[in-house]
Amino acid sequence: MKAFIGKPIEGLPIVDVLHPNFGITESDHIGYYRVLVHEEIFHLVDRPEDADCLIFPHNLNSIKDNSSYIRSFEDISLRLKKKILVFFPGDSDEPVEIKNCIVFRNSQYKGKAARNEIMMPGYVSDLSISLDIAAIDKKRDIPVIGFCGWADFKTKIEYIKYALKTLVMRIRLFFGKGFDKTRIKGIWWRRKIINMLRGSRLCGTDFIIRKSYSGANRTMIGDPLKLRQEYIENILNSDLSLCIKGDGNFSTRFFEVLSLGKIPLFIDTDCILPLEDIIDYSSFMVRVDWKDIGLLDKIALDWYKGISDARFKEMQALSRRAFEEKLGFESFIKYVFESGYIDRYF
Repeated sequence: MKAFIGKPIEGLPIVDVLHPNFGITESDHIGYYRVLVHEEIFHLVDRPEDADCLIFPHNLNSIKDNSSYIRSFEDISLRLKKKILVFFPGDSDEPVEIKNCIVFRNSQYKGKAARNEIMMPGYVSDLSISLDIAAIDKKRDIPVIGFCGWADFKTKIEYIKYALKTLVMRIRLFFGKGFDKTRIKGIWWRRKIINMLRGSRLCGTDFIIRKSYSGANRTMIGDPLKLRQEYIENILNSDLSLCIKGDGNFSTRFFEVLSLGKIPLFIDTDCILPLEDIIDYSSFMVRVDWKDIGLLDKIALDWYKGISDARFKEMQALSRRAFEEKLGFESFIKYVFESGYIDRYF
């Protein structure tokens, strides 16, 4: 696909899908996330008249307050009747008020999604690259649910702030002030579900609880390599890996679990998963509506008892295949633009 990007703004990072065009081989993403696109998806042209589409060369997060820059793209787009591709990664679900655009984003709620939005996978590395994941464990007597991540607080002050916010939330829910429970931050959901599962006799658990977010250099506590190894081993050693929203309404962990060929236990807080109209997610994951989390252990056990060893193994193989073919970031981008999927948005 031919694309016009204009002149990038000096000092701003280039959007990931254009890294190969600029010879960028290392991403500046936080923590463990590295360059995700190796092959050129777009052929860049000098004149917008020669392009199939326009692309902001920077993520919207970096330019959303630069109204003159955005307006210059809008003017070209409307004059030539060519779409603008906008990449908006991260936790925000705010509306994108740019004319004639197609928005790629991570976070959104099904109840408020716009027709020009395409959900994309989290920016994750393929965790299986250095691992042998061909040997898949057989089922046990009861499923082991794993989680390794941030679900505690470094100080009492942090906990008190959290407790006060939770109290306000409960008061608003009690008095019916229109508070949407799905919008509560992920740490609340994690703590609630983890505490519930710890008291269950229906499932085993393997929980490693962190007091900070370990996916970012600025927040992790401890040796990064050790933290990452523990995280990977926790996923590999569990029958189901608990995947819950973060601050945004999506789970980066979900795609890392797929990269390792394991089965996500996904808590659905009115989420939209990438390519839901194409991918049969039920073939390799367990999806539980947030309203049913009180029955999570029973749901997990019933699912586990209801499948054979062969089906359990097959689901893990399908999980890995989905990542390789459509849900790794690079495979997703290639599929969307090379299969003709994007055409429905033009």
